[in-house]
Amino acid sequence: MTVELSTKFIEEIKRFDIIYCLISGGYHSTTAALLLWYYGFTNVKLVHNKTFLELKSSLDTMKKLLAITKFEYLETTPNLKKENVWDILRRSFLRIPEVREDIKNKKYDRSKFECCNKLKKFPAKKFYRKIRKVPDGEEIKSFIIISSICPYESRFRNMHLHELRQKDTFLRLHKKAGDIWFGYPFRDARSVKPFREYLFSKDFKEIKHSGCTACPIIIAFRMYDTAQYYLSSKAAVRAGLPCFQKTMEDFIDGN
Repeated sequence: MTVELSTKFIEEIKRFDIIYCLISGGYHSTTAALLLWYYGFTNVKLVHNKTFLELKSSLDTMKKLLAITKFEYLETTPNLKKENVWDILRRSFLRIPEVREDIKNKKYDRSKFECCNKLKKFPAKKFYRKIRKVPDGEEIKSFIIISSICPYESRFRNMHLHELRQKDTFLRLHKKAGDIWFGYPFRDARSVKPFREYLFSKDFKEIKHSGCTACPIIIAFRMYDTAQYYLSSKAAVRAGLPCFQKTMEDFIDGN
């Protein structure tokens, strides 16, 4: 299976003046940006949601991507209000047991993790408001945001993209984001393998993880195979999480 942009997707996004492609330094978003460049799109702007918790491998991947495509690079940053990002992460980790119980009861609420709200969600909303606003005297330009989520990543994403398959489209008008068009080029993707192979063929290196260096959401959903890895990582040590290790171990043993 090869990675490519479908003819229909290309036709659907051609009508927009500006294409904002969200990038994280991961396999999916890097591939999306490279394919837009390969297919000859010149009206692309790459947007990275900076959290100050990125892995070096992700930052290196984005640096190489920019060198190849020469696309304009934009960056969103969180308003920390003089707060330490590691304190925010620490408080989020302390809510993992509570969220695990919510997951068991099918009441998962992502907003309970302060880190995701402050470092990603709020800056993204601010960016959406900014690009919707047209300065006086300037021409109104149409735009679309490219999201590289895939159906195999989670049940919610599969359901979200399945709706697009039923409607035979790769685009969705998001009301909550302020009536902004989003495009999903990998609506029908089935595994990460073709993305890895595509990037390796372009001399990109292995990407460990495109999210934050330590993510409580991942641990909450995949407790057994990730908890000890994160708690022994440099990021966990810096965030002061080893003091939380005994609580985590007891929680794992009890579940």
